[in-house]
Amino acid sequence: MYGVVPITLIFAMVVSVTTGVVAYADFDNPKKQLAYLQPFEIICHKDLVLLLNNASGDPACVNPATKTALIERGWGAEPEPVLNLTEEELQWIAQNPSIHVAYDPEWPPIEFRDEHGNMMGIGAQYEFIFERDLGIDIVQINVPSWSDALLAVQEGDAQILMLLGHTPDRGVYLDFTEPHSVLPWSMVTLTEQTVGEDDDLTEMMTFATITDYEIEKWLDQNRPSVKYVSYKDHAMAFAALKAGEVDALIQVWPVAKYTAKSLGFDTVYDAGSIGHDVSLSIGTAKSIPMLGTIIDKALDRIPVQIREQILDTTIRD
Repeated sequence: MYGVVPITLIFAMVVSVTTGVVAYADFDNPKKQLAYLQPFEIICHKDLVLLLNNASGDPACVNPATKTALIERGWGAEPEPVLNLTEEELQWIAQNPSIHVAYDPEWPPIEFRDEHGNMMGIGAQYEFIFERDLGIDIVQINVPSWSDALLAVQEGDAQILMLLGHTPDRGVYLDFTEPHSVLPWSMVTLTEQTVGEDDDLTEMMTFATITDYEIEKWLDQNRPSVKYVSYKDHAMAFAALKAGEVDALIQVWPVAKYTAKSLGFDTVYDAGSIGHDVSLSIGTAKSIPMLGTIIDKALDRIPVQIREQILDTTIRD
């Protein structure tokens, strides 16, 4: 009959044939990829063996006779890295079968709340991976804003945030993983223009920012002469931009395009980078150091290539 091998870290479609390659990942064809990570299995005929291309992430069921040759060319017999949890970490999970995640409800398509009240975007995909690999239940907390998400962790209502930039004040109450995604902060305008990283020009402008976004702390520390006005949400920021109260909005470009369209702005322009990229990490409550080490290991288990695909498929036009 058929042998079943679970694969949890790859976008793939399964083709049921009895010889040769029966499973593959196609990241460039939207019709052949999953919108979000879902549990699935690669099924190999009993006479075939499953290998994984360590460079590309492509899985395949192959004839045993070709196994050695493929391994020499960069294929691996073990499709998933090992999650080496200590006895203490396993015990902590057993004693804490569920944790709470807070998130930004208005940062689409990267992180947002859908019409059903569910977290969507990059964070939702990491949530699925961690639940499956760690055997824990991650309960979503719905909050009205990003500021409230940060507050939820500070007050103990949530223990994890799936993506945020590191700032000194956040480091007081959060531990951070290594970054899993990096995005540049853009200057967004309603008229076509190029500002780029011209310090003289940017210091003559007034920018809109969203309250408590990482870029505000970066500007305070690195570009204190740059003027900005902090708004609680994108609706207020774009209204100020339309009214001429500010010259540009600082936002990552995929979010700017998405939110502008949802607010009725047919055309917005990327006037260039403000000169800073936000490195997005997972943050865990500093009061629970064991959780931090567990999430570090769970994230490290996900190949860089898969992390990049999660980001790319999320922000793709």
